[in-house]
Amino acid sequence: MLFVSLCWTQEATKLDLNKAYELALKNNPEIKRATLELDSLDARETEAKLFFMPRAVLGAGLTYNSKSEEWEKPFGVSFVSVLYEYRKTLPRIRSAKLRAQAQREVKRQLERDLKIKPLELTAQNECSFIHFG
Repeated sequence: MLFVSLCWTQEATKLDLNKAYELALKNNPEIKRATLELDSLDARETEAKLFFMPRAVLGAGLTYNSKSEEWEKPFGVSFVSVLYEYRKTLPRIRSAKLRAQAQREVKRQLERDLKIKPLELTAQNECSFIHFG
């Protein structure tokens, strides 16, 4: 019986605290989720602000009139203003801004926690080394 073993060595990469922090920021699923949620909340804020803007609706068509045996080309333009929504729009904007601010704070706190974790681990390792060394 012949056993073949394939082995290869990987070069160990030494991480300093800054590199560990960068990798943690890049790969942390909670921070990715917080970032996506923040993008969504920013879009909601933009959407809420758009209620103040008038909208133009354009329409066109092509119709065959069998009586006159001609093609008709109707078109239309209409403008819609939602100023009557004013009382609803301002609270929507404020709510979206507050939610986005809260989410930014959540993301900042996650980033701070990630920055502190490697420092805590390093301090624990140094204390263990001093204690046992």
